[in-house]
Amino acid sequence: FNSWDRQPYFTTYRDGTPSTQPEASLIHHNFLINDYRSVWPLDHDDGSAWYKDYANLLVYGGFKTFLGDHKSATGNLYLWPDAVQRGFGASTCAGFYSPDKGGEEWANNTCVLSAAG
Repeated sequence: FNSWDRQPYFTTYRDGTPSTQPEASLIHHNFLINDYRSVWPLDHDDGSAWYKDYANLLVYGGFKTFLGDHKSATGNLYLWPDAVQRGFGASTCAGFYSPDKGGEEWANNTCVLSAAG
């Protein structure tokens, strides 16, 4: 899954209040196999914001975030992200490639590496 969020967002809440803050997009209870030249099974790229990834099983890859804000990965199981070298940083459990602009979280995940050490 690769997200690209570059567009401004504007909504009106049920009470009529305008806002530029959307509800979070939820990615949960998935079984994702990182195969055929992909680098990350969950790749939040180029300004992606407001994602909550939880309770997923991800095989042969970790979590990546680049720019954006308010993204969390919690309670996921990452299996063997280091088994195959696929590209920049792909052999890690989590890749944060930009300064934290707020709301970034990677917590209570389990990552099993294939390499000793």
